[in-house]
Amino acid sequence: MGKVLVARPNPPSPLKTRPPGMAYFFQMIQGQALGRKVLIADAVVEQAHLFHFAGYRVARRQLEVLGSLHERLANRTILSAFTTEEVREARHALRRHREPKACWFNGNRIWLWHQIEAREPKSGQVLTMHFARLPAGKVLLGWVEETPF
Repeated sequence: MGKVLVARPNPPSPLKTRPPGMAYFFQMIQGQALGRKVLIADAVVEQAHLFHFAGYRVARRQLEVLGSLHERLANRTILSAFTTEEVREARHALRRHREPKACWFNGNRIWLWHQIEAREPKSGQVLTMHFARLPAGKVLLGWVEETPF
């Protein structure tokens, strides 16, 4: 009873505008096809309530890069299919960082060795997303930080 979580799309928001913060954005991603490739921890949604980052398109683009990391690594010989910017972003995201964050996922502590940044061009705000690669080509997004500059 209640041991298996099933991703379901969120009901449409009764508000005409998005609620403040990034939490609603991450909840929407959880219910979409991208949410099956990039697993978003509940801690990310709770942290995102306080964020003022407004670059939703930039953040979604970086989440799509994370979702396609497994395909890019499996097809290393077909790197010409991706633009040089996409290859650069993938290489930067796969770098291991010295001081990883940790999160709990399915009863296990997962070390978030990798991070990717979404930078809003107008205000210069940076959303840093810490993640770990899981088996079966999935990525766990376990920690998110916002930098105002």
